[in-house]
Amino acid sequence: MIMSRSYSQVMDRARSILQDADKTRYTDDDLLGAVNDGLIEIRRIRPDLLLSVAFVTDEKAIGDIADNLPVEDFAFQSLVYMAAGHMMLRDDEYSLDSRAVNMLNIGTSKLLRTLS
Repeated sequence: MIMSRSYSQVMDRARSILQDADKTRYTDDDLLGAVNDGLIEIRRIRPDLLLSVAFVTDEKAIGDIADNLPVEDFAFQSLVYMAAGHMMLRDDEYSLDSRAVNMLNIGTSKLLRTLS
């Protein structure tokens, strides 16, 4: 079953992991970039999950915050972890580096699991 999820839903969930519910630490543009980075990773790892043939991977935003995601719902949670991980990597705090890598690894491993 395919549900329509938006970029903003990924961003809201990532903000929850990042403890930025008041939207003061990360800008929407930065988070949108992190979601797009995650989509590029999904395209590399599981291109079969892409719904749109119009999906492009340049450095510009792939979609607007209100747009629906171009991936199957199965990849939603992976994309949340990947977006949060990308934002953590951008932080200057060295204590978060291992947490950032863990977030990215969780996102990737969820994509590689088989559904039962």
